Amino acid sequence: MHRSSARPYTPRRILPRGSQPVNTPPVNTPPVNASTTSVPPVNTPPVSTPPVNAPTTSVPPVNAPQVSRPREPGTPAVYPAPPRGPVRTPRVPACGSP
Repeated sequence: MHRSSARPYTPRRILPRGSQPVNTPPVNTPPVNASTTSVPPVNTPPVSTPPVNAPTTSVPPVNAPQVSRPREPGTPAVYPAPPRGPVRTPRVPACGSP
């Protein structure tokens, strides 16, 4: 085991004291893409254009007819609340252990 593995790896290059990295741009230089901020992206659709999947919102879901059919006599309109108290879950072995 090497002694150097105890220190965390630092990706930056080790530079002589007082020198600047070569690839560091001057602080007052604006980024190259600053002039393109006023140009809208090419693939941005107009705001008035509806999304492609908008026509499908008027189609009811497949399971909607089940809701509209009359319920059988004796069934409550709302599902009964679960019994209060500790939840009884069946004992399931964890990851193959007996």
